[in-house]
Amino acid sequence: TTDRRASSFFVTEDRGDVRILRFLPHSEAAGADVDRMRPLWGFLGDQEKNPSKVLVIDTPAGSISPEAMDVLWESGVNRRRQEGDGFLARQGLEREENAFHLWVERIQSLDCLVICVMAGRVDLPFLGLALACDYRIVSQDTVFLNRFLDAGLPPCGATPWFLLRCLGNSKGIDVLLTRTEILAQFAHVLGLVNKVVPNDELEQTALELADELASKSPARLHAMKQ
Repeated sequence: TTDRRASSFFVTEDRGDVRILRFLPHSEAAGADVDRMRPLWGFLGDQEKNPSKVLVIDTPAGSISPEAMDVLWESGVNRRRQEGDGFLARQGLEREENAFHLWVERIQSLDCLVICVMAGRVDLPFLGLALACDYRIVSQDTVFLNRFLDAGLPPCGATPWFLLRCLGNSKGIDVLLTRTEILAQFAHVLGLVNKVVPNDELEQTALELADELASKSPARLHAMKQ
């Protein structure tokens, strides 16, 4: 069954013991802001209380691109300006960053196995979301873009913490301070993603893995997760 959250920017699908959270292309989610993420928190809360065996988080090309992020952040700042609160306008980015951290915490609190699927140009904060998951599959054209380097700011979304944990201080800092782009194959060499596949095989690969994992006993899956 498929459930389209009309007030938000994602759809969900239940396939037996596999649940899919699929984000909409940026053009369909234009104007999304943090307030519209409430259905997402509700979905993850339900997943925590009534977990499927496997959760697939599917982010198609364009849904988490730099352009999508700019719309998200600008909408938050502009809304506060329209409300006449200059202080809240200046705090717009901080509010959106807190949403990223909440997102990561919700993903890590789940007992099910979580597969993250990414494609295309991805703003670097979403690498933190991917690293909070248990397994990461990306398309060959995936590239993580570190725009924060030019701004003199660390990327949000817990990405620096995960990078240092996965790569160690030396390599993690090198990636954060010198890499404006992290291509799919390089991310695979670093161990940041588990599998790189052709674009037209991305969803099939993820669903086949999800079905394979879901065929395991709940006790085995729980032990694997721990």
